[in-house]
Amino acid sequence: MNRNSDPMKARQEPLARLQTRMMIWLIKNFGEGVATSRVERAARVLEEAAELAQAEGVPLGQAMRITDRAYERPPGEPWQEAAGVTTTLLAWAGVTGTDLLAVADAELTRVEEIPVEDMRRKHAEKVQAGTAFAGVNVVLVLTDNEKEFNYFRNVVAPKDQLTRYIRVRDDREIFGLDRSTTKFWAYGNWQNSYEGQRLYDLLLSRFQQLERF
Repeated sequence: MNRNSDPMKARQEPLARLQTRMMIWLIKNFGEGVATSRVERAARVLEEAAELAQAEGVPLGQAMRITDRAYERPPGEPWQEAAGVTTTLLAWAGVTGTDLLAVADAELTRVEEIPVEDMRRKHAEKVQAGTAFAGVNVVLVLTDNEKEFNYFRNVVAPKDQLTRYIRVRDDREIFGLDRSTTKFWAYGNWQNSYEGQRLYDLLLSRFQQLERF
């Protein structure tokens, strides 16, 4: 055995690769707005948990009582609740003899083969049924000044949990963004520079500009 090898790192690498593949797939199929919405991601965890419970024979009445009881209590910390989801899934895997990494890899491989149009149609059906979000808004803020960006995000912009603000300094920040849910705001004086003007023209060709809030 290589003395320099790190067993913990070796165990983490397969999971990290799966997470990277998952995010690439999400953005490709649904755009960054839906892919990076924490509320939407949590809703999909809830949906899959309900489907697992149904598959294992949990009655609908009991499932509803569990959900009601959870929502009657104060909300917890997301990281701690995510840990609870993970440990309970590990317990289920232990009871059933399931290799979670193997089945996750197989499922991701399966959905990666589904055409984007089919995935978006299924998501639209969930939106229509009221069980999914159409997508969060993304506002691109054209500025090279971090203080300007923070002032805009914390003072000027409206407080909205379904809006994500991204400071744009080069082309990479706009990769994969959904045109239907993305707008941009030219803030400060950077757009008067050569690079700022180039990015402003690029944003103007792809997204709608916000005139004011």
